[in-house]
Amino acid sequence: MTVRILLFTLMLALGAKAGENADSIRLFGTLLQGEGLAFSKPDSALLYLEQCLADLNRLEEDRGERPNWATVLRTSLYNDLGFIIQRKGNWNDAIRMYQAALDLQGDNGNPANIAPLQSNLANLYLQAGNYKLARKHAEEALRTFRSEKDLAGMMNCTNLLGEIEKKRGNYPAAESYFRMSIEMGKGIEIVRTNLLRSYELLGISKFEQQKYREAEEIFHLGIAVGSTGNVKISLFNIYYYLAQVALFRSKLSDAAHYADSAYYFSMNNNYPAEQIKSTALLSDIRYRLNDFRSAADLLRLSNSLREKFNNEKMANEINLLESEKKEMRFEMNRMKDEEKIRNQRNTIMAGIMFLVLFIVLLLLTYRNYLNKKRSHAEIALKNRIIEEKQRDIIASIHYAKRIQNGLLPTDKYIAKKLNDLNKA
Repeated sequence: MTVRILLFTLMLALGAKAGENADSIRLFGTLLQGEGLAFSKPDSALLYLEQCLADLNRLEEDRGERPNWATVLRTSLYNDLGFIIQRKGNWNDAIRMYQAALDLQGDNGNPANIAPLQSNLANLYLQAGNYKLARKHAEEALRTFRSEKDLAGMMNCTNLLGEIEKKRGNYPAAESYFRMSIEMGKGIEIVRTNLLRSYELLGISKFEQQKYREAEEIFHLGIAVGSTGNVKISLFNIYYYLAQVALFRSKLSDAAHYADSAYYFSMNNNYPAEQIKSTALLSDIRYRLNDFRSAADLLRLSNSLREKFNNEKMANEINLLESEKKEMRFEMNRMKDEEKIRNQRNTIMAGIMFLVLFIVLLLLTYRNYLNKKRSHAEIALKNRIIEEKQRDIIASIHYAKRIQNGLLPTDKYIAKKLNDLNKA
């Protein structure tokens, strides 16, 4: 929760624009509501987180941009959605969520944010049976945690590497990793929950190899460590496995004691699936102790819890479907509105283009008219110049003729002189 408060403060600092603080507070509130139900009511938590993501998508779409605080919130949402979807057993969708959160960090992301995402991806690939990719991401996360000197992260990744080896059937290598994690965290208070997880995993490894005495000793070391926060689930598992160890060793009273502890842990922390497991186990133990009345009561309680769990799951699935329908209707309406706006925009653009084309044609016609008018004027001017020159030439010819006539004798004179010459 402290980390979330710091994240909330960071979002407020990044939300500098007017109105962004109100949006970040509202959306972060929805995020916290979802996270608060992540363990007890994962389906309800999923509804809150998906609603928060849908609201965030609409806000970013309306603004046409992604504020810095929205990137921080989106990363946290993808991470939380991945965790809950992982708990529901949908590995591929959970991987996509964690990968989306990792992609948001980019190459320049904060190593303190990148390493947990790599660790989560490693865990998911482990659950999906892809041990090669699981080991790759676990080793990358371990290197990052080591560079950040994050002891809790280092222990978590070391445990993860041990689980990968255990899944591959390499129990010696797995236990080596678990013991390495235990050595890292011994005597350090701040990693108590990680230390408990290491004892839990090591004890389960011994249990699976039917080394019940060693498993019992390791589980008791885990109980001595204790637990805080949500990792109380590890303490439940330890008591649950201790009860089964006691059953295998025919210590029915010890088995009843451990099963009771597991049952109360599950009830006090509101873990529905664990409640069903512990009541069923406790019913079996009571039956072996010939306490048939208690066994019957516990069996009825187990069936009632299972029925309630299934009903809540079905109700949440129905709510989820209704939420998806609402989201689909909203999306369809949004698409219709966008189509309408697009059609209006296209109509306006077509009108503008037609108007522009009309103006261009009008201008071209007017230009042609001006060109023709100018051509006619030039032709008329040239005709006038030609006519004037023609008149000048004719006038010059007439003038020269008059001069010529003035200088030369007349025809009568010439004829008279010719006659005179002939007579002489």
